[in-house]
Amino acid sequence: MKIVSWEPNYRSPYLKTVLTAGNFDGVHLGHQAIFSSVIAKARELSAIPAVLTFNPHPQHFFRHGEPPLITTFEKRLKLIESHGIEAVFVAGKNREFYDQDAETFVRGVLLDSLKMAYIFVGHDFTFGKGKTGTIDLLTRLGEQYDFGVEEKSAVVVQGMLVSSTMVRNLIQMGRIKDASVLLGRDFSISGQVVRGVGRGRQLGYPTANIDYKGRLMPLGGVYVTWVVIDGRRYWGVANLGSNLTFGARNFTIEVHILDFDEDIYDKVIEVGFIDRIRHVVKFSGPDELVRQIRDDITLAERIIKSYEARL
Repeated sequence: MKIVSWEPNYRSPYLKTVLTAGNFDGVHLGHQAIFSSVIAKARELSAIPAVLTFNPHPQHFFRHGEPPLITTFEKRLKLIESHGIEAVFVAGKNREFYDQDAETFVRGVLLDSLKMAYIFVGHDFTFGKGKTGTIDLLTRLGEQYDFGVEEKSAVVVQGMLVSSTMVRNLIQMGRIKDASVLLGRDFSISGQVVRGVGRGRQLGYPTANIDYKGRLMPLGGVYVTWVVIDGRRYWGVANLGSNLTFGARNFTIEVHILDFDEDIYDKVIEVGFIDRIRHVVKFSGPDELVRQIRDDITLAERIIKSYEARL
């Protein structure tokens, strides 16, 4: 997949593209449905299936900060590529990009620069300064400048509207399984393994302490997880939150990796969340905590067995 950092003087080398435009945070099932339509239409028109996306998130300029993102920008690009898109144009690195009026954006960016022949947009798509560009306007411009426009309806799965906002909300509520349904994959985070106080090892259940830089955090609790280390996948049980039993107040992410005892300090690992099994509890002491950890692992192993059967 070709990745282009868009500039005002850029001219696509492709004769024509079939485009979709948006943030695509999470690359959820709704986004994936649009990508499938882009690819099918590009094949029909002998064009390049392409995406116009934005980095940083537009809210960086208009709401004093991005929302808590589901995926890093780098992971978003990898996910887009995995769904068959051949070119990604990355724009919006300054406020001026968003200050273009709607028609100037269509003529200057989509047509002259990106050679767009057809565009697919979501049901809530807006563009141009002040979000004055609507799908109706885009359709009228399509008739005027001879390009196709197709609006894609919202995707509903298991009674849930698929959107990045919905996915974020579900993750923050601890409804990881529902979030994974809308994503079409497990929600995961990545971070460097750092040294903790070593309490897990003292209890007989060593943990990897994750230095996670992202802002989107699942609700505190105990989760069944998978862990990818150096390209290999393992199973784990993660505790998110403060260690109330020992009076700790700071929020941590600690993962006990099942059947694993290697030194992975300083490695960057990925942790995927399968299910939330309980909330954070303050125990009377180490003995009660150890008994609960054993119960958590027993339950996690049953969940993992069922999970593996679905793979």
